[in-house]
Amino acid sequence: MDISSNNKGVFVAGSYNLDIVSRVASFPQKGETVRVLSKKFLSGGKGANQATACRRVTEDTHFFAKIGHDDFAKRAKQHLEEQQFASLTLAETHHSPTGVALIMVSEREKDNYIVLDLGANLKVSDADIQEITPQIEQASVVLVQLENNIEAVSAVLRKAKALAKTTILNPAPYHDQVHTLLPLVDVITPNETEASELSGIVIHDIETAEQAARVIHRMGVTNVIITLGGNGCLTYDGNEFKRFLSYPADVVDTSGAGDAFNGSLAAFLSLGKTLSESINFATAFASCSVENEGAANMPSMAQVEAKLTTVRK
Repeated sequence: MDISSNNKGVFVAGSYNLDIVSRVASFPQKGETVRVLSKKFLSGGKGANQATACRRVTEDTHFFAKIGHDDFAKRAKQHLEEQQFASLTLAETHHSPTGVALIMVSEREKDNYIVLDLGANLKVSDADIQEITPQIEQASVVLVQLENNIEAVSAVLRKAKALAKTTILNPAPYHDQVHTLLPLVDVITPNETEASELSGIVIHDIETAEQAARVIHRMGVTNVIITLGGNGCLTYDGNEFKRFLSYPADVVDTSGAGDAFNGSLAAFLSLGKTLSESINFATAFASCSVENEGAANMPSMAQVEAKLTTVRK
């Protein structure tokens, strides 16, 4: 079954992390030390990145995150205020630091490794959720990930479903309790690794991806979208499978591709587009994102519109 929203905007509840990005020639082998070619401090976090991607597509983007009371929190506020969200709610805690991600990007492998210290992202309380209820009420699409405490993610999804919102879960990073959330989810967007962990089926080709999608759908999710990196994505709604091939890209940095896909998918759905239209748009948006350096460096609409005119693989 295809879905579309009623054009009322997107609410993203998620994480903010300061990304410490180190670029290397090639990933180190076990026991090997490699030199860093360059190092940057960038704003990130799956929630913040997805909200930023969403904001590129629609002004009606609302974002919530929790940060510490430290120097990194100042960077968070400055960066997020610059995005000009329709609303920005930042809860703070004195008991945990602002989240940090250590990211290694390899020039040879064209890929990345990420190590997280989620800090304040794991301290979202019931009171914090109560505060953002008006923003959830205003949106038609609610997007969440798993860089917050699972109880908070569940509370947001329950509230969104009670208000008849379209709910999207990006199950990253994978959490062993994610299956408890699935009956609350309209659209789930795992990558190959997450879909393998969730379904128990190791994905190594399209056939095994289809098997995994069937298993995940039976867990209670209406629409399953398994992202396949450079191979696009596979969708399943209980009736049929669809393939969406990737658009060509000159790859610079893949670290924000999944966030680009999820944020733009939610945004396009909120504009009243069908799920199929939104997936095609998000595939092009993600292809543009890997041509930019930095997970939060999302493409412009002009870049995406140009990408949509190119021939897909």
